[in-house]
Amino acid sequence: MKEVTLKSALNQIMLITTLLVVILALGALFTYSEIKQSLEEKSVQETLLKTADQQIQAMIPSFLVPEQRVGISVLLERYKDIEGLERVEIIDDGRALPVEFKNCKTGTVAHICVSSDQAQIGVTIPIQVGERNFGHLFKSKKVQNVLAHDHTLQMIEAAAATLLLFSIFLFVFLSRITSKQVPADLNDLVVWLEAVLDGRTNARAPQLKFQELNQLGGKIGELLDRHEKSRDRAMIGLLTSGVMHDIRTPLHSLVTAQILVSEQSGPSEKRIKLLENLFRVCSNKLPVIGDRKTRLNSSHRL
Repeated sequence: MKEVTLKSALNQIMLITTLLVVILALGALFTYSEIKQSLEEKSVQETLLKTADQQIQAMIPSFLVPEQRVGISVLLERYKDIEGLERVEIIDDGRALPVEFKNCKTGTVAHICVSSDQAQIGVTIPIQVGERNFGHLFKSKKVQNVLAHDHTLQMIEAAAATLLLFSIFLFVFLSRITSKQVPADLNDLVVWLEAVLDGRTNARAPQLKFQELNQLGGKIGELLDRHEKSRDRAMIGLLTSGVMHDIRTPLHSLVTAQILVSEQSGPSEKRIKLLENLFRVCSNKLPVIGDRKTRLNSSHRL
């Protein structure tokens, strides 16, 4: 199983964060654009339908009186100028809809349609007087790009760009920490640990940049101190046990000689020989005991 490094884990987190920022920013831009453009299209549709009935009523006399048919063209030009229309015309049985609006329908009710290039909205309204049908009034108006100078959209774009730049800056900053600063601090910690294990008592714990690494160094130092003290106590115990074992035999000889001498009462040749033996034993064994005592004192000083 491949080991995960701190750098790779942090890079993954930052990459995911950056992607989320980009997706959220693009989603916000797209959603706002769709809503704004939809509202604009709805406004155009309402404008086209709102004035249609009044305009048809104004044109009815021109349809009923043939001599006034010329007035229809004048009225259509006026409507075009007033409403800012792209096209306005009368569609009758002998005239087809404009090519860009070939998908539009005509019927007994008003129909709304969109041009093939999605740039205009058209409407067809039937012109009827009683049972007579005079065709359809067709009007189309260009849908303005309301996003071109939309300050809210510009603010969203600026916020998204700022978030993206901040994510990139944070990614570079954290990458530098994980690739340079953290390895350098860990190396200083290892060098200090090696010095302590080598017995260099003047080695000082390094002052690292990050608090967590300094705490780790302190805990390692405490662990080494406890280990050193435990090792010293174990060595003193072994040395003391050895010394006691070494002086046990000389002491036993001295005690035995002392007991033998004490059992002889009064001056006698045997008592004199026992005293001589006691003296000889003391002369041989007491230096040994003194040497062991010196070694024991030295170990305690350590």
